[in-house]
Amino acid sequence: MFGNFRLFGHEHSSTFNNFQLMKINETNFLWINKIDARELAIAEGDKVRLQSPWGSVETVASPTWSIMKGVLGSPGGFGHVRGIEGDPKFQVLGGINTPSIMKSDAAEKDGGTTILKYIKTKVEKI
Repeated sequence: MFGNFRLFGHEHSSTFNNFQLMKINETNFLWINKIDARELAIAEGDKVRLQSPWGSVETVASPTWSIMKGVLGSPGGFGHVRGIEGDPKFQVLGGINTPSIMKSDAAEKDGGTTILKYIKTKVEKI
């Protein structure tokens, strides 16, 4: 199960033009529980592929105890073509746009927003 979350220092359009804040959180990583990571032979900094029924994206793994076993997560608000992330001078800044793994044009029934949380996913080391 995958879900997006927000970092305090990065809130996409509010901060992606702020060099100091982007430097603190240069990119987003895929959070994976340390036990799950060990079972999949995934270590800190390994490239992984996150797949859903609607798409896939390649990212970098960050095993942590800060996420439950069986759950994957990644900070949202990265992967823009505008702001500092889209500037060729700052290629190290920016990350992946994890909503690319969700079903397009599908709103969840309760809130009416697109589903950014609880996406059925599979992760594998590249």
